[in-house]
Amino acid sequence: MLRKGSVSLRRESINIFVEYWDKLPPAALRAYIDSTDPSGDAEPLDRLADVFAGHVMGEPKAVQDYLLASLNTLSLASASEPQRALRQFRFALQFAMFAVLGGFDRPAALDAASTVFRSRYQVAIDLLAGPDKGIGPVQLTRRGLRKLLFWLFENIGVAKFDQFMATMPGSGNELSFENNAGVVQRDVLRGFLPYAVAIHNGEFETQSLAETSAFRSLMLRMLDFRITSIIGYNAVLCLPSVLLRADWSVTQGFVLELIQRRTPSAMFHGTLLLLNLAY
Repeated sequence: MLRKGSVSLRRESINIFVEYWDKLPPAALRAYIDSTDPSGDAEPLDRLADVFAGHVMGEPKAVQDYLLASLNTLSLASASEPQRALRQFRFALQFAMFAVLGGFDRPAALDAASTVFRSRYQVAIDLLAGPDKGIGPVQLTRRGLRKLLFWLFENIGVAKFDQFMATMPGSGNELSFENNAGVVQRDVLRGFLPYAVAIHNGEFETQSLAETSAFRSLMLRMLDFRITSIIGYNAVLCLPSVLLRADWSVTQGFVLELIQRRTPSAMFHGTLLLLNLAY
């Protein structure tokens, strides 16, 4: 039914996995993934992965076990079923990316997503991260597969960037790697990365909210660039973890300083920040 039906049917069928996923056998998820066309029918597959990225926030171990029973391990045998391997890989990659985005401060969810991806795609990880020396048949094969994997990651990455970032009106995200009104978003993110890593690791010593601190200055700069900007969203995602550990007067002072700038970006991200703090 799923293979012969329309994209609309496959899209609506996702609701089954929203409400009843834990009542269905893993074979049901595998059958759904097998029914999609990764090149022309990617939206339902991506939405299905997003659904499980949501489930893993509340039930990490149950979702981990379910996906491990649903997905095949990537191996040499996968070459006999390339379309199935590609569909499952796209689902797993989408699931992992959105689990990381949504579970940034939830170690159990991150661990479950990591376990699923590593246990099923460790061979791909080894190919990407392994040594690249020598000219023997194994090394030549590794280089060829590595190029294929990089090509696949790059294409998926570009597609996701265009879908979720570059097309946002007024964001300036399409110029993220160029100077845009004095800001190169890529360079700003590079400066933000050490703070993001520290927050992820539960280390909050470097995220000072003092008025003269480098962290505070960077956060305000990221929030006050453009509406829906990449750097603004990154600040909104990470700041609540810092602000909720500070005295309320410090948190209040930071939010008020942002909103009082009255720029479109500050008002836009200030509203999101307040919403995230409320959650």
